[in-house]
Amino acid sequence: MLDYIRNCYARWQALREIASLRDRDIEDIGLDRATLEDIAHLPEDVPDRMVAMAGVHGLRAEDLRSDWGRYLDLVRTCGHCRVRARCGRTLAATWGPSPEGVRFCPNAQAYAALAAGPKAGARLHA
Repeated sequence: MLDYIRNCYARWQALREIASLRDRDIEDIGLDRATLEDIAHLPEDVPDRMVAMAGVHGLRAEDLRSDWGRYLDLVRTCGHCRVRARCGRTLAATWGPSPEGVRFCPNAQAYAALAAGPKAGARLHA
């Protein structure tokens, strides 16, 4: 329960900081206010889940962050995922999931394209 309260407080703080930003500051980040607020509401474990799922495809955290726009798309998709429970069970499995075994992931196709190389990744984001 205490963790839940801490998380709520942290989100409240993040939303207050976003509200205090000037429009120009937000533009400098390359996002709009609604997107920042959406990201602040996402589950806290999204970055860790993304890195773990990308790892199934042979990718590193740096690979995910190499393109800001693509990274934000991946974050939003993961944050609003409807198969979080299955994702958690699969990533926690001791048998080590394979790319074929995680096709249920809404970002699986994006991870596969990124793992296939720059040309495939460029097609994904186009």
